[in-house]
Amino acid sequence: GPIVKGATVTYAYNSAGYIILENLYRWQNGNENLIAYYTFNYDGQGNDTLMMGYTAAGAVAVTYQYTYDTQKSPALSSNYQQYLEVGSMATPDNPLSLVKNDALGGLSTWQYTYLYNSKGFPTQVTATNSGINYISSFSYNCR
Repeated sequence: GPIVKGATVTYAYNSAGYIILENLYRWQNGNENLIAYYTFNYDGQGNDTLMMGYTAAGAVAVTYQYTYDTQKSPALSSNYQQYLEVGSMATPDNPLSLVKNDALGGLSTWQYTYLYNSKGFPTQVTATNSGINYISSFSYNCR
């Protein structure tokens, strides 16, 4: 979920150690109140395929649906995450698409294409949204 200044965040995990629930609380009038929560679903490889954000009352506020390739991903590198439309996704595979729907009818679709090096890691990603391409290149300092 998003970073909320002044909020407390709690997590619940599944048996594989993946986050399945994120709760956001904010102090208001001397009480810590739930302001939003997010649920996460994963595929067999551990990729987050569906993230849903809810209001404290339980109404769906936003959904993020992802598809992935089966190539190697350097996703644990924070620099690599900068091209993604939402947050940090430490996933074993590279995102191919993201569809974001919000409760106000906002729809955003991202497509990702990659160039790979001889070891199967991405060296370039092109993120496309509304006909605009955002290109990022990567190099690796392998030891």
